[in-house]
Amino acid sequence: MPSFVRVFRSCISNLYHSLSLRIGAGDVRSHIESLTLFLFFVFLPLGTKKTLAVLVYPFGSKAFFLYAFDIALVILFGCWVLRKGWCHRTHDIPHKMLSLFVGAVVLSFLLAGRFHLISWYALIRLFEGMFCYYYLASHPTLTREYAFRALLAGAFFEMWIGIAQFKLQHNIGLHALGETWFGDGISGTATFHFGVDKIVRIPGTFLHPNILGAFLFMSSCMALYFFVHSEKPWAARGWVVFYYGVNFLLLCTLSRSNIVTTLIVTGGYLGSLYAHHRMKVITIAVVWILILGTLWGMFGNILDARFVHSFDEFSYTNRVLYNEVGLSVIASHPILGVGIGNFVDFAFSHTLFQAHGLDLPYLYQPVHNLYIFIAAETGVTGFLLFLAFLGTLIASEWRAVWHEPSRRVVLFIFVGFLALAMIDHYFWDLEQGIVMFWMVLGFLVLKETPQKSLHRPRS
Repeated sequence: MPSFVRVFRSCISNLYHSLSLRIGAGDVRSHIESLTLFLFFVFLPLGTKKTLAVLVYPFGSKAFFLYAFDIALVILFGCWVLRKGWCHRTHDIPHKMLSLFVGAVVLSFLLAGRFHLISWYALIRLFEGMFCYYYLASHPTLTREYAFRALLAGAFFEMWIGIAQFKLQHNIGLHALGETWFGDGISGTATFHFGVDKIVRIPGTFLHPNILGAFLFMSSCMALYFFVHSEKPWAARGWVVFYYGVNFLLLCTLSRSNIVTTLIVTGGYLGSLYAHHRMKVITIAVVWILILGTLWGMFGNILDARFVHSFDEFSYTNRVLYNEVGLSVIASHPILGVGIGNFVDFAFSHTLFQAHGLDLPYLYQPVHNLYIFIAAETGVTGFLLFLAFLGTLIASEWRAVWHEPSRRVVLFIFVGFLALAMIDHYFWDLEQGIVMFWMVLGFLVLKETPQKSLHRPRS
């Protein structure tokens, strides 16, 4: 039996047996919570959703969604309350900073006075992400390896969906799984000009190729972790094949930021392991050569054309202009910002987009820098508290990171997220991006007690 098939069957078997995770006594609530948590991890990448409303504003339209993972989180919140999960205390200083940050966000929201649905929606989404963080960080029996396997189960299906999309260059009809309508000539489709041809950038079941790229970057690191720490040769071979598939799809997204971040983070992670895993590090280097060779052989020098950077292309010049708009917003409301969810509305109503040459409706977008974005909506106060929270949290976990292999790879993933946040905004205002960001933070803080090893999936 091929190694990849054996690994996939092993993962499914381990996930099935891991559904026996218990939270206290083995009652019905515990079974419901365990199953719901598994479904949350699986549905996060698949993006099954229901459109609740599409409202039209002077600065553009906004869609409001109810995702399958939203329902899962609501159920998990009920279970969390019943088992008094809020009583769990982790690191005092980071969570004091987080509480102050929440206070700054709410205060800026109230003082902004723009209580339209977009603001409420953004605030609720932020609270949802924070709950995801608290829930995972305080879970008494969850292991990171279990979460990795559940997320990679979703990545497995995402891999085949994405490859089919790239081959066909349009959506494949899986709208029940969150796939959007896209293709050449369809409004909102991300494309790339390659000579005289126009190549559609695939989003998978996400809203945008860059969010798919961020998920694949995270999945690549998790698959790499399992490969490095696999003791059985057949398991290692299977994980190499899976790793190849995930990163091949990552290249097919043509998301330069995620591809570069994956290469740098992978290099850093393998460098930290080189002394003890030299042959596996060399194997991954060969895998990347095969991935690049395969793509170049199939599609010519498409990557060369994509990565030849021009300072005149819109993706660069517009980001610079959006940063300037964001700095103008900060200058006008430096202390508490314009309120969460209000950036585009404020910049449009004060003609800041038009003043920077962004005068077409599809150009009315948030600033493509998470840090400027947060500072614009929550002020310098909120921004500094957010940085204080992240800094104190990482500092408090720093020593444990180097003694727990699964926590180490999470740190590298999160550092990659922080780098991606410098050139995009989806970790702050897009549903799947928000949950991914706070979920990874929860993995970083999660404490794995000796009792949890009883539920650790087999290698």
